[in-house]
Formats: sequence, structure tokens, C-alpha cells
Amino acid sequence: MKTSLLLGSVLCLCLSHARDIKLGIFLPVTGGWRGGPKMASAILLAIDRVNNDIYLLKGHNLTYVVRDSQCDAKRSLEILVDYYQETPRVDVYIGPGCSVACIPGAYIAEHWNIPMISWGCTASALSDRTQFPYFVRTVGTYADLGIILKFFLAQHKWDRLGIMTTTESVYSEIGSSVKITLEKEGKFLVPFFGSFDTGAEDFKLKSMIRSMVSKARGKSSGLWKTKKTD
Repeated sequence: MKTSLLLGSVLCLCLSHARDIKLGIFLPVTGGWRGGPKMASAILLAIDRVNNDIYLLKGHNLTYVVRDSQCDAKRSLEILVDYYQETPRVDVYIGPGCSVACIPGAYIAEHWNIPMISWGCTASALSDRTQFPYFVRTVGTYADLGIILKFFLAQHKWDRLGIMTTTESVYSEIGSSVKITLEKEGKFLVPFFGSFDTGAEDFKLKSMIRSMVSKARGKSSGLWKTKKTD
């Protein structure tokens, strides 16, 4: 559904004469988050669906190029420039999916007057239409996550929560915002807040999880029953 909506947004690029509309697609196949392989087939299905519908593009045809963005700012910006230099040049950027790449990439897309439509990138800063007029996304932000978790904890009669987040700025900011929201009224406690690099080794993550469990697990409620990790 999200992919179809995303590709449907490209219809604004239709011209008076039928031609190919070229999509420059970013997918994280390698790197810290490898979600690309799960999305690739959906993208191909969506493109075929749009091209085979005689009422959508009315003679125009979607083509595409796709590269591995690695969920990395440097790599994504390199791809952004490569797509701009292609012949013919891409008409719209589809992605990236990570805020660390969308924020600088959206500035460049505006400079080149090329729309950027992301299926991810939840950073609140990207909602500023004056700063990012050529950027849109098919997902929302995590601005209200703290409020959602307050209701979740209250529903289960829990009073504490441990938070682990990557060192990427967008996720660190989300984690900090959640912690502030939960502890603001004194009803809930976040006794553990830890950050880790996306490439952290398993033993470091397991050690952090053990520490979080020991500090955040309720001793009397019995609601947190975890299996001992290796």
C-alpha cells in the first residue's frame, strides 16, 4: 500500500507528451539496516501495476534505476549525485529510507528541483516545509511515541521502561524525548537509557540488555519474565 501510494505521487510529473518517467530508487541492501531485499519485490510489483493501468499515466511509462544506499549518509549522497548525472537524468528520487541521509539529501533535491519521496525518514525536522519543500514521505514521525507508551504502560500496570537506541541522532533524539515525556509527571521511570553503535558486536548488545533488564524489570509485578541470554 505504501509503495503504491509513493509511486502514485509521481503522477504529478506527467508531461504533455508521453515519455519515460525515471525513478532513482535507494534501498538499504547492506549496512546497519538491511531492509532493502524485503522491499525490492514490492517496488517492482508497484511499477508494473502503474505501467499496466491505462488510466494512470496515460501514455507515460515508469522506468527505474536502483542502488544500495546502505542506510548511510555518505553513500546516499553519492548515489544522489550519480542519479543526477545519469542520461537521461532521474525525474524523482524514491528514498532514502534513513533520516541521516534524507536531511542532507533533501537540501540537494531542492537545489536541483527534483522531488524526493521517501518511504521512511522519521526525523521531525523533515516536517518543516520551508526547509524541505521538495521532500515528502509516506510515514509519520515518532513525535507522539512517548504519549503512546504512557498509555501502554498504564494499560499493563507497569511503572518503568528501559530504553536502548542507536547513536544515530534521530534515534537518540526520539529516545530522549520518550524519556522526558514518561518521567515528566513522576508516574513512570526510565531507570536505564543506553546507546550503541549500529555495528556493535553481539556480546556488547547482550551485555547492555542484561544491564537494562536488571535496572528496568519490575521486581514485584512479575510482568517481566525473560529468558536468560547466553
